[in-house]
Amino acid sequence: SNRGGASIYGEIGDNGSLIIEDTSFSSFCYIENDGGGIYVILNKTFRFETKRTVIFTGCRTTKDTLGLV
Repeated sequence: SNRGGASIYGEIGDNGSLIIEDTSFSSFCYIENDGGGIYVILNKTFRFETKRTVIFTGCRTTKDTLGLV
């Protein structure tokens, strides 16, 4: 897929929300261009929030050639 987000991929529409709270993400690897732990497409009226402790450990994004970005 050409869509990013190794842990979370989201498309948040009007009046939508994504709230991540007290969460840990560990040891994921995303191989593409838009990668990372979270990839979110937000519309004009949205809410995207992290609360308290959100931790990323041992995570990485690489290019298609498997070269570390």
